[in-house]
Amino acid sequence: MQHYHDARETPDVPDGAVSLTFENGTLLVEGISKGDPLAYAVWDERVSRWRSQAIHYRSILAQLLRAGHPVWDAARDYVVTPLHERTGRVAYAHQAEALEAWRAAKRSGVVVLPTGSGKSFLAVKAIEDSQRSALVVAPTLDLVEQWLRLLRQHFETPVGAIGGGTFDPQQLTVTTYDSAAIHMERLGNRFGLVIFDEVHHLPSPTYRWAAEATIAPFRLGLTATLERPDGLHALLETLIGPTVYARNTKDLAGDYLSDYRTEVIEVPMTETDAELYATARAVYRDFVTSKGIRMGGRRGWHNFLVAAARSEEGRQAFRAFRRSKQLAMAHERKIERVAEILHEHRDARTLVFTN
Repeated sequence: MQHYHDARETPDVPDGAVSLTFENGTLLVEGISKGDPLAYAVWDERVSRWRSQAIHYRSILAQLLRAGHPVWDAARDYVVTPLHERTGRVAYAHQAEALEAWRAAKRSGVVVLPTGSGKSFLAVKAIEDSQRSALVVAPTLDLVEQWLRLLRQHFETPVGAIGGGTFDPQQLTVTTYDSAAIHMERLGNRFGLVIFDEVHHLPSPTYRWAAEATIAPFRLGLTATLERPDGLHALLETLIGPTVYARNTKDLAGDYLSDYRTEVIEVPMTETDAELYATARAVYRDFVTSKGIRMGGRRGWHNFLVAAARSEEGRQAFRAFRRSKQLAMAHERKIERVAEILHEHRDARTLVFTN
């Protein structure tokens, strides 16, 4: 029989119970001896307890209950919250399918949908479905403002913000990746659901702490572009969960997105730019080859950065890589061709995407 005690409801630790405590982005487990193995945790000699990253809260709790341990949970500080979407808006078919796929994956996973297909409303439905205190993490302050307007439109409960000089955590809260990485070690037990917008940012060494330092058992990642050049998107399955649903622009064009046509225009470099590009590329490639780095591998980019930081030769190689990239993306003839295209379509509304 499973015994679970919420510390907010039970003031005293029951005899023989295993206690869970949240501390600075980690989970402390007391009541299991050093000789008894505990998956996902390491023995901390300083406090004579098992310690793990907060991200393993759900797994450790399940492990303890399966083993028959009574658990006193002082780690969890989020609440079951009656959150009801108040506009009455009905989800599109692909949004409903994505929500159901996320539910089936125990409310942990990544959804890949193209820009304009309604990822944010999917998040609203996920919040309503979870009925838990929720944190939305977005890349920029502009997007934080968009999320604040959206959540206030759909829910009556107060919506707080963290970032840009504001620190106002509420049952529904929106923050930036930077602020989440800074504050999660003290807020990581206050949310049962965490939603990462533009989730491809999350695996970077700076930001992944935002996922590792929270106990949130429910996690949703949203993006239109899952893959990263450095291959670190592979970490998302550990940080969030598997990709549970994916649709591309072609799948939704006509019904939910505008029809479109893609044209690829090849623009040759000037002779001068071509020479500069070839020279820079050679410096970069010679360094990579001399260090035996396979750039196509999962850790290729990481290995290149590490090697480049160790010598002046490496730093020159990194500068050469950036120079070659800059030339490839915005060489003289390409800029001229863009100007010609804009002139040709001078009476049309135009949107230019650039790196």
